[in-house]
Order: sequence, then structure tokens, then C-alpha cells
Amino acid sequence: MTTRISAADLTALSNAALTRHGLSEADAETTSRILVDADMMGLPTHGVVRLDPYTARLRNGAADPHAPPALDQR
Repeated sequence: MTTRISAADLTALSNAALTRHGLSEADAETTSRILVDADMMGLPTHGVVRLDPYTARLRNGAADPHAPPALDQR
């Protein structure tokens, strides 16, 4: 059986998970929007499936929830 969830509800769920692990509300909203957008565009490998590894890294200290985002242009 497939369970469907609206993009708005999925974004809210993602926001809650990320803020619970220390991200600011603004950073959580941006990250969640990007993850949900990826799922909506048919790119599930870049969607909310990433929440588990993201929150694991935040939980074990491998990622800093307060670090400013940076773009690496190679």
C-alpha cells in the first residue's frame, strides 16, 4: 500500500526533524524546500530520503548546524 503525503506536510515534517537537530528555522525551511522539490521533480535520491543521513551527521557532530552555507564552484 502506498501512503501519500502532501508537499506541505512533507516540508513541515522535514522542518521539524532538522530544527530538532539544531538547524535554524530559516535553514531548515530552505533545506526542506530543496529536498521536497527534488522529490517532486522525480529525483528521489536527492529528496527527503537524505533526511536520515543529514540528521545522523548533525546528531554525531559530523555536521555543524550553525555553519553558514557555502557554494563550492569547481
